[in-house]
Amino acid sequence: MIETIVASISMKVGSRLIKAMAENRDLNGADAGDLVTALLEAVVSGQDKANEDLLRLEKKIDVLTTNPYHAAMTAGTRLLSDAAPAHRRAEDRRDMLNQARQAFAEAIGHAHGRALETARAEVMYGLTWLALGSPLDLPADSSMPVELVHNASSVA
Repeated sequence: MIETIVASISMKVGSRLIKAMAENRDLNGADAGDLVTALLEAVVSGQDKANEDLLRLEKKIDVLTTNPYHAAMTAGTRLLSDAAPAHRRAEDRRDMLNQARQAFAEAIGHAHGRALETARAEVMYGLTWLALGSPLDLPADSSMPVELVHNASSVA
């Protein structure tokens, strides 16, 4: 980033500035104004480039931090879907539900404090406990609606 600014300044004002420094003279008047203008333009354009680079980097970091969350949520949802058919053996269904619960637990960890993603994973995590017939195993800080938990425990 600094190298870009320096290179830009050198190209715009370098020869005149170097010549003035070599001759050990002050820059004043229009010549100095031109140099200041060129210097400021170079700094501003370098800052714009730096901001663009930072935005690209931020987007890449967002992708890296959200991919594990999305992968875990996708896996958990797929396992719930696979466990749903009526022909599924009870043992297989229970295994799939436990794997889905684990996937949602991982998703909670990968949500990194993002409220909406954490809430979605918590709800799915709680639903797997309900599907396993264990509403009492819902986390104490679960975002599951109280009515849903109460209704499920009276069914189970």
